[in-house]
Amino acid sequence: MALYVAGMSDILLDIIVKKIGIDPSMTNEEAYAKSSLAYMIFGWVNEWIKRGMEETGTELKDMLLRNSAGG
Repeated sequence: MALYVAGMSDILLDIIVKKIGIDPSMTNEEAYAKSSLAYMIFGWVNEWIKRGMEETGTELKDMLLRNSAGG
């Protein structure tokens, strides 16, 4: 929350990207797929923070999995 309030949520994105493990030795397709996942997770977490973090981490993960599976 402190990063968000300070306007530094990009640090969170950097951490997610590093955790996902994108590196130059990957094929473009693999790097793009991992990048999409990293930015999707960041978007969910960023919106969750803006909305007051009402759900638990497990609830947020479950929603993410349901929505990324099409439904």
